Amino acid sequence: MKKKVKFIILTLFIILIVITIFLFLAYQSNKKQENAKYKVEGDTLYWFSDGLALIERDKKYGYIDEKGNIVIPIQYEAANPFSEGLAGVLTNNQCNIIDKNGDIISSFECDYIGTYSENLALISKDDKYGFIDTEGNIVIDLEYDMAEDFSEGLALVEKDDKYGFIDQSGNVVIEPQYESASSFSEGLAAVEKDQKIGYINKDGEVVIDFKYATGESFSEGLAAVREGEKLGYINKDGEVVIGFKYFTGKDFSEGLAAVYYDRGYGYINKKGEVIIGYQFSEALEFHNGVAFVGKIKTGDEISYGLINKKGKQITDYQYSSVYLQGFLDTDLATVKDTSYKVIDKKGNVIISLK
Repeated sequence: MKKKVKFIILTLFIILIVITIFLFLAYQSNKKQENAKYKVEGDTLYWFSDGLALIERDKKYGYIDEKGNIVIPIQYEAANPFSEGLAGVLTNNQCNIIDKNGDIISSFECDYIGTYSENLALISKDDKYGFIDTEGNIVIDLEYDMAEDFSEGLALVEKDDKYGFIDQSGNVVIEPQYESASSFSEGLAAVEKDQKIGYINKDGEVVIDFKYATGESFSEGLAAVREGEKLGYINKDGEVVIGFKYFTGKDFSEGLAAVYYDRGYGYINKKGEVIIGYQFSEALEFHNGVAFVGKIKTGDEISYGLINKKGKQITDYQYSSVYLQGFLDTDLATVKDTSYKVIDKKGNVIISLK
């Protein structure tokens, strides 16, 4: 009897030690994640692009570097992220292009200016769209009802409720004729005709017939398409590579795609094999080896955490929102819990707002 009591006491003692160690490590981890290296005063923080991030304070915008230094003063009425070394900003209802020193390259009247892509930026005035070059010159007249950024040398445009494509000289390469369309990716574009989705090449030739209910852009050689109520993946020859079984699915990135099956999101590889099990309420694309995933913690609200490609949890589910651009072409991501923060791939807080 005494031996049994001693055994129980010893077991409880060991359990207590294990729990204490676990709580200590969790505390140290949270402490490490909460202690920001740099702090900056502001209301909203956006994602890093081209080494700089937009910051908002008192409804004005400026830019910080990766150490939280304000490198371009908070002074603009509206602003875009940097791309290709330039950014569009708005001051006194005037559109300006600035460089990373904050110097104005060009000024002109417009209602909207986008980010640069392939050396051209989308602008609009009076609900018409066109494009400017890096010096602010209008190189494609503002004549379209809608347009998207250039991708692979062509831009999607809309005219009279029909969609087509133009080149960087403004020449119409594919006449506006489709009910909807997406930008070119990996040489193909999804287009809609008679309420069915197919794919065309840059010569406007149909390479995958119009037969899908929905169709996404190609990424890493595969595209998510929907047949009936289920979603699967096809290759560029139109062959079904991963069968139609998913409720929804996202683009492949770093060899994995987030798909919703049964009761949650998980990740599959290009063979359709489950790599990370179906367990998440939301799942974003992998960038730089990590991805944000979400679980419902209270009510309908999703809290996000960070995992690696083996499904190992890096951070707790503690973020109320994350930017889709997290870790895209950078080792940093902007998140929000009680306030906006910039974290690294280990979940350490690099920059926080004060």
